Amino acid sequence: MLVTAESKKSFVNEVKKLFEGFQTSFVAIRGYRNDKGEVSDYVINVGINHNKVLVGDLNRLPKIKAEHFLLYSEKYGDNIALQAFNEKQISIEKSLAGTNVHANGQIEAYAYIGQGVKVHLETGDIFITGYLVSKKVHVKGVYPTVKSRPLTLCKKAIDKHLKANKCRVFKISFDKLAEVQTGGKTIEFALAA
Repeated sequence: MLVTAESKKSFVNEVKKLFEGFQTSFVAIRGYRNDKGEVSDYVINVGINHNKVLVGDLNRLPKIKAEHFLLYSEKYGDNIALQAFNEKQISIEKSLAGTNVHANGQIEAYAYIGQGVKVHLETGDIFITGYLVSKKVHVKGVYPTVKSRPLTLCKKAIDKHLKANKCRVFKISFDKLAEVQTGGKTIEFALAA
């Protein structure tokens, strides 16, 4: 398929028409290949309000600290565990305060076609943002060995208890999109090989 500016514009308009008035909660992405070569099927929930998730995580953080601080302090040290919990709290508070807002140019670069679904106007790429419901791996990817600092490892351990950690952003390239199907409360994106 020859990708031109006109074909991308036409594609964006078709996708916008397809989703007009369509309210969805779940998106299924089949055959998604990440940059490490992993091929997986995903189901994500795009109907969750991210700020509500952050507020819930902020309210849950003291309970997580009470339940897991001793374990994390034994594993990573008292100072690191305390610093990790403090930095997590500050990070959530900054996200809720909106100090990580996008520039207008960035916002205007997309056509928002549905909750959690947007199309980049220049490239035609679809971006889907939502919370992971399920993942089925078909081909394992090749991931490098990572040597993280103890503070990073402790934060990752805390993240496992936070719902915001399940938020994912998928980029579906314009030239790899095979079809878009809508029906019921599920949108399915099938990717070309």
